[in-house]
Amino acid sequence: MKTITIFIALLYVSIAEGQVIKDTIFLTNGSLVIGKVLKVKLGVISFDPDDANDITVQMRKLKTIVLQQGSSG
Repeated sequence: MKTITIFIALLYVSIAEGQVIKDTIFLTNGSLVIGKVLKVKLGVISFDPDDANDITVQMRKLKTIVLQQGSSG
């Protein structure tokens, strides 16, 4: 029983380490977009979503931006 518990714990750890952490933007209309922030300039953010072409969003339409450490370049 102890061996099975250790195996399951190691499996969970290996799965968690394999996940890629992405940037996320939350819009004021309730939507969220996951991908990578490309640049922020003059009140506009350029973003590369995982499932669509690059988008630009005015900063005033954002509620929250979550950037992951080491996500640039």
